[in-house]
Amino acid sequence: MINDRDIGYVAGLLDGEGCIYITKKERGNSLYYSLRVQTATTNQFISHWLKETTGLGYIVDTPNKKKVREEGNRPQWSWITTDQQAATLLRLVLPELKIKYSEAKLALEFQEVKNNTKHGYQNKISSEDFEIREQYKQKLSFLKTVPSSSNASRIIPLNSVDACDGYAEPSESAGVETERGASQEEGATVRSACN
Repeated sequence: MINDRDIGYVAGLLDGEGCIYITKKERGNSLYYSLRVQTATTNQFISHWLKETTGLGYIVDTPNKKKVREEGNRPQWSWITTDQQAATLLRLVLPELKIKYSEAKLALEFQEVKNNTKHGYQNKISSEDFEIREQYKQKLSFLKTVPSSSNASRIIPLNSVDACDGYAEPSESAGVETERGASQEEGATVRSACN
């Protein structure tokens, strides 16, 4: 069993180096939504420690090590948890999260909704369930565009019309590059979906 000190350390790593997101993948004629929690680091020990300490997830190293050396970058290791394991991890660290608290709450809500649906593929779930999953994906992406201090104290309700009040309008930040490498225009689309 993981001790409180290690839970705090894992939460700190997720707050600083982690990413909570929902993927959407096509599989044949179906779309599948999956919750993921991931950290990436140049310290191999940390990734292995996270996996061993939590008993969750798997590790992926830099796919093209030759290219990394040629470009002068350091190799990187990612610790990845998906779906139920990601939810287990988030429930474990939620009380200790500071920066990604709202993202974690929304991700847990998504996984609960997904668990309560019989099948995960678009052609086996109702169009309403499919739309709900897409909304969760967009709202989680939107939270990444909100400054950390706001993110830590505010959770965006899934069906709230006023949930986006107080955030920058898309025209104020269109075309600005974010830390994720996506433009704010993408965030603007997400914001409009919030209303």
